[in-house]
Amino acid sequence: MFTRIRKAKKTSPRHLILPREIHLILTGGCALILILALWLASWLGIPAWYVRIGGIETSGIAKAVASCGVDDYAQQGDNAETFIYTFQFSGPQGQPYKITREGNCNNLYSDGEHISLWYLPQDPQRILTAQEALWLYIFTCIWLGVTGLMLRFLWLLLLPLLARY
Repeated sequence: MFTRIRKAKKTSPRHLILPREIHLILTGGCALILILALWLASWLGIPAWYVRIGGIETSGIAKAVASCGVDDYAQQGDNAETFIYTFQFSGPQGQPYKITREGNCNNLYSDGEHISLWYLPQDPQRILTAQEALWLYIFTCIWLGVTGLMLRFLWLLLLPLLARY
């Protein structure tokens, strides 16, 4: 009358049925992606976070000083013109700073727009605007998610290789 229900065996990562070569290729690819992610973080993210956390917040004015022409998306119909901007702000003792980023064309600001920014008092050339900080937050979240997934995937790939030794 009563039938015995058999429990399904749980499969663990140690019982994956993939050849060792496939594991090595996937593990190497995963490790390469992690190295690339760490390099990007150290090149782009860490210096920006240093300015954001260790810098002084102030307000300033963004002034367009040179036109870079129409952006790359002109073929899609928005025809947004991009500019090189100068950021003018005052330090804690009222000393004026005027920072121009040559070769950095964008259309994040309007000419004469009042903006929030952070700067390092020991190096006022290093600034981060509030608009740039927003992108820093977004890309940091994406970076953390991708890095976490890649670490988990790498761990799952390493388990069978480590179990064989």
